[in-house]
Amino acid sequence: MAWSGRGAPGRSARRDGHERVRPARPRDGSGRLVAREHREFATTTVAAPAGTVWDLLCALDRYGEWLESTTELLATDGEARLGAIFEERSRISGVWMATIRWTVTEFEPLRRLAFEGTGVAVVTGLGFAVDLEAVGPATELTLSLWYRPRFGPLGTFLDWVTRSNVTNDQKRSVRTLAFLAEGRGGLDLAPPEA
Repeated sequence: MAWSGRGAPGRSARRDGHERVRPARPRDGSGRLVAREHREFATTTVAAPAGTVWDLLCALDRYGEWLESTTELLATDGEARLGAIFEERSRISGVWMATIRWTVTEFEPLRRLAFEGTGVAVVTGLGFAVDLEAVGPATELTLSLWYRPRFGPLGTFLDWVTRSNVTNDQKRSVRTLAFLAEGRGGLDLAPPEA
């Protein structure tokens, strides 16, 4: 690429004479461009103590009840712990389906549970986490999802097309998890009051 002499490479001149710096695109070790990581967050306040929410999160066999994109749980190690897995059949933004194997990579009781996923051909670096923070008798719950699109411009386009579905799935998942933890889904995980 030839440099025109106007501004420095990676910069462009504006009409007012100032330069605008374009953010550098991430590159891998060989110098190839790498897609930027996409992150989605959904947060809600659950009218239940952190221990109740945590107990529900540790029940991997219940993930099909609250993860919006899950259509079927195929396998699970039962209780969450470092290295535990669950495998699901998942709807990837509408019509595409994938079998995803999730492995627990972070386990901080009453605070954070994080997973790394494999099995979705159009993304890399797939993961999600649930973070809890006690707020008086309630719990603030944040569900985070991250991934990097693959396949260059085609992957970026597919990500752009499906992003609103991913956002909506995150929001519905936290609402359903809150509903279950609050005991409104037919299961009251809170200990009975004396």
